[in-house]
Amino acid sequence: MRARNLTTGPILHLLLVLGLPNLGAFALQSVYALTDLYFVGGLGAPAIAGLGISINTFFIVLALGQSIGIGGLAMISQAYGRGEHDSVPQVYQQVFLMVLIAGSALWAGMALLAESYVGLFTRDAEVFRQGVAYFRLYAMVFLTQVFLMTCGMCWRAVGDFITPMRLMALSVALNIGLDPLLIYGLGPVPALGIAGAALATIASQLAACAVYLWMIFGSRRNTLLVVRAPLRLDWRLQVRLLRIGVPSGVRDVLFSASLMLVYYFVQRFGADASAAVGVGFRIIQTGVLPTVAIGAAVAALVGQNFGAQRHERVLAAMLWGTGASVAILSLEYALVASFPSFWVGLFTTAPGVLALGRDYLLITGLILPAYSVTIVLTFAAQGLGRTMQPLVAQTVRVAALFAFLLAAQHTVGLTVHGVFWSGTGASILETLYMLGVLWHIRRQLLGAHEAAAAEQPAEAPT
Repeated sequence: MRARNLTTGPILHLLLVLGLPNLGAFALQSVYALTDLYFVGGLGAPAIAGLGISINTFFIVLALGQSIGIGGLAMISQAYGRGEHDSVPQVYQQVFLMVLIAGSALWAGMALLAESYVGLFTRDAEVFRQGVAYFRLYAMVFLTQVFLMTCGMCWRAVGDFITPMRLMALSVALNIGLDPLLIYGLGPVPALGIAGAALATIASQLAACAVYLWMIFGSRRNTLLVVRAPLRLDWRLQVRLLRIGVPSGVRDVLFSASLMLVYYFVQRFGADASAAVGVGFRIIQTGVLPTVAIGAAVAALVGQNFGAQRHERVLAAMLWGTGASVAILSLEYALVASFPSFWVGLFTTAPGVLALGRDYLLITGLILPAYSVTIVLTFAAQGLGRTMQPLVAQTVRVAALFAFLLAAQHTVGLTVHGVFWSGTGASILETLYMLGVLWHIRRQLLGAHEAAAAEQPAEAPT
């Protein structure tokens, strides 16, 4: 473990030092979906669409991980910033127990509901068959990926951004090697089709989980994020963790709901439209990774400095992180808009999917510069433990998306491009709300900084 005190040193330098390994970790995490998408692409458009429907439950996985992990991130980072290192293992043990209980229960439930879930989002028999074959096995990520996510959050809370990146690299390397082997077969290994992609993902995640478990239970180098007997739930800490984390989890459920709304309205336009959304969304999701990396660094900086009552550094981290993210994603959209067919063509050669995927990138990609603001400020609020504000912002987004879709359907008539534009408009409204949150937090932090300065004893006369 490489714990690091983030309450000193230049903010921009720390964002760079922490953001780069963080970018590596999040980029590698995204490679899971892109690797499956790349190799499954050879199985045809129904397999791509079935994979997309299944992988969209990532946001439910994210919701569970956020509900547990964000509370741990806020409490651990603030305690570490205050110098209360003895309380860190107590908090982490509760995070570990909650992941074990909730992740196992959700894994079992989603595996049983595989047919019902996939059937909600397709009327195509072949898409349904492929989606169910993948999702029944993939459901185990509700335990494995949630464990990896929460470990990553807690390690970053104490300033260790290297360990999560290394373990993610191990897992992704295994996934890239296993995917073609299990999907298409080789020698004595049978071709398992889309089910092989799911098995490859689960096996690679289990390898990373095993290393984390060794660090938690057996490594002498790790003295902060450990689990020791007796294992028992501390209901007081559990309530605090959930009070901070659940709004973040609900926010991600709502984000998933917005994506599912898009799939629900797009399915009437056929398998090509559903596949185009699946491919286009993965490309956009990969594009926001630099902002997610910066945001995660901002969360750790904000948490530790807020715990240390360094309010001026909290505000500086938020402003520097937001400015850098807007600049990066503005350049990214220019790159995406210049060569949209190239990016979609990396994952499919189907003419219908290529045409609609190109339009999806041009329309939905418009949100990239604005959405970078939302992402960074959401992470900052999580570090502060103020997770209700991002939840309200996401509620605004889902409500606006639903209203735009219904309005289009009952007036000019809904088209596939109308679905794309509805999503873009809703995301921009969410960003405007988060800018208001930034203004409010800025006023509070400046007021707290001025009050703390006023309480300092006057300098003795010489």
